[in-house]
Amino acid sequence: MIEKFECKGVWWLPDNPKKQILGMLRFVPGEGAVLDLMGSFVELKSTDVSFEPEVVLGTSSIGKKITLHKCFETKECCSTSGFPTSSFYANIVFIGWHFTKPENLKFKSFFVNYPYFEEWSKIGVFSHRWESEEKSKKYEMKYELPEPVEAKINNSKISFDHDLNIIYDLLREVNLKHTTFIKIEPEDELHFEEYQSILYHLQNFLSLATRRAIYPLSIKATAEQYKHVSTFSTGKVHHPPIEIFYNVIDKVDLSEKLNHYSMLFTFEDISGQFETYLQNWFDKAELLKPVYDIFFGTLYKPSMYLEVQFLSLIQAVESYHRRRFGGKYLSDDDYKEVCDTLVNAIPDSVEGGLKDSLKSRIGYGNEFSLRTRLRRLFDSDGYREILSEFAENRNAFIGEVVDTRNYLTHYEGIEKAAIGEELDPFIRKLKILLEICLLTELGFSTEEIKKLFPRDGRYQRESIQWHFS
Repeated sequence: MIEKFECKGVWWLPDNPKKQILGMLRFVPGEGAVLDLMGSFVELKSTDVSFEPEVVLGTSSIGKKITLHKCFETKECCSTSGFPTSSFYANIVFIGWHFTKPENLKFKSFFVNYPYFEEWSKIGVFSHRWESEEKSKKYEMKYELPEPVEAKINNSKISFDHDLNIIYDLLREVNLKHTTFIKIEPEDELHFEEYQSILYHLQNFLSLATRRAIYPLSIKATAEQYKHVSTFSTGKVHHPPIEIFYNVIDKVDLSEKLNHYSMLFTFEDISGQFETYLQNWFDKAELLKPVYDIFFGTLYKPSMYLEVQFLSLIQAVESYHRRRFGGKYLSDDDYKEVCDTLVNAIPDSVEGGLKDSLKSRIGYGNEFSLRTRLRRLFDSDGYREILSEFAENRNAFIGEVVDTRNYLTHYEGIEKAAIGEELDPFIRKLKILLEICLLTELGFSTEEIKKLFPRDGRYQRESIQWHFS
């Protein structure tokens, strides 16, 4: 998805293949795909109704089949002295095959490459040797495919797939580029949207591991309906790759170089239990989806205001504790009796908005407060030992977090709240707290988690500030 492209071709709607229009398709990372046509698909249409074809088909000037999915018209012009033109935005581009209906978007396998995946997997494929003698000088570069990595997740196999690109001029230079893909192979073909769900969880998994916003760099897929029978290998069936492009929220910045020590954990840390950890991540996806959405939302939008980041992370902590440990003092049936008693005790003289407000507060009185949830999280088995190293005076930390949340919610009590840049250290600490929670859910033991953080220099600097006076 990193590289932009453009291609000329002819384009048509699936239900009217005879009406083909010349046009140019352009894809730019961070902007998406735009199709500019030298004509219009529809002669007359109501200006009050937007034109949003689910599928637009095309053939490029070099013969490639292209499918545009989830399109909508952005512009149409028609002058009395000229000819009509129109433009469409396409959410998804498939290059290699024509899918005439959205329900036909089914694939037998997906191949995805993510930024920093080679650094995270840290699987070496190159080795070299230099010999220098009086009669012989030799330099050898060796490429060797690594051992396979596979994990069975629900009804799909997830593995590492490797690609070697060779560009050479034997008189001057040889360029070898190795790329590692995540390969997804379901037992039966899956629709594109089902693959997107799998990619969402894989992307979050790698974002947690690398502590970076991760977007696909390239996506390829194979489809059962798109196949060639080789005439050179006794009729062997070959499924050519279909390239897939869609816009991401932001342009991917690959200028930052990551190493082993700047990540939360690497493949090397989990290689012995890769399938178990990945299965845990998927198994708990439904339970922890609100936590995933909020936590990774802050990671993918680092430019959001500090106040919004802080409130989002607090919401993620509360959601995690509620879904993982519950959070009610009494059962609903037992509290109903208490609630009814308290509501009936409101004096008759209290009317209108105040009475409604009191009823509402009594209705939520059985829910743990933020302060209680944080205390119980710090005291939970498996968390107590880890978190005690981050905040010697946990009550001071919890108190400042609660006071700040209350101020940002109600704008009262500013004297006790962190303001502006003062929020930054609390944001970093809340992220670490959530990282510990998610590592625990993955299956990391207390001792393993304690070993992960100190190797990060940023954490070592941060840990000094965890001790409040």
